[in-house]
Amino acid sequence: MNNNNNSKKPVQPNKENDKEAGNILFKRLLSDKLNTIDDLKHAQANLEKNMKYTHKPSKATLAFTLAEDLINECIYNVVMDAHREIKKENSICQICQTKCKHYVKKPGLDIWGKSYNASTLPFYECANCQKSISATRYAPHLEKCLGLSGRQSSRVASRRIQNAEHASLFIWQFPLNTGANVFKRFKREDLKPGESACCPYTVYDCVKSGNKGDIVDFAFHTKVNGVQSDSFTLTVPGGGWLNVNGDDRFDLSYEAFNPDGSHFNSQYLKGVHYTFN
Repeated sequence: MNNNNNSKKPVQPNKENDKEAGNILFKRLLSDKLNTIDDLKHAQANLEKNMKYTHKPSKATLAFTLAEDLINECIYNVVMDAHREIKKENSICQICQTKCKHYVKKPGLDIWGKSYNASTLPFYECANCQKSISATRYAPHLEKCLGLSGRQSSRVASRRIQNAEHASLFIWQFPLNTGANVFKRFKREDLKPGESACCPYTVYDCVKSGNKGDIVDFAFHTKVNGVQSDSFTLTVPGGGWLNVNGDDRFDLSYEAFNPDGSHFNSQYLKGVHYTFN
């Protein structure tokens, strides 16, 4: 019976070993700090001992005094900073009512306790070229993209900015009656200030299986200096065309025409969100 009772008792974790290991670590850290304090006290004692033999004020006396003040100030700063950080970690924030200053200090983790590897790295959009760059490569990429990492990158960035100083127009065609997606471009991709471009569309271009007068909904976006500025939609009759004008401010204006050359009262909607390739 005694053997059965002993076998049924749950196994208790060995807390004594954990406590002993914690005490050993604490004693080791305490010993290191005490040794540091003893070294500082020894240096201070030597300074005071040597200063007794200097009867008259001299440069040596002034140097010893300044050194002593600097050592004391360094000690006080380290102690106060450590005390402040520990106090913040253990206290509750008055704003969020949580221990928001308590950071994780385990190896291999960030201050929020997250572990990242090559497959879980976050991606951020470059502020200059709008490409998705991993977090570890974002800073060097941005430096190179802005032309700040060397003479060659500066030349490449200057050439890119010079080539992008115009308004670009892309078009994504969506026929309302068929639902087919056809990606088209204007004959002139780049529009400089004061220039215009004409975009004629035949029945086959607009509506592959429909009448010449069918209304087609086009989604546009414009780029100014290489940065996407606006996105919107226009309605255009099949067989008609669009006329696009660029002004001095790199803004674009549009006119829609019927197949016979008369103006078409196009429906205009700005701020439409489409995905462009």
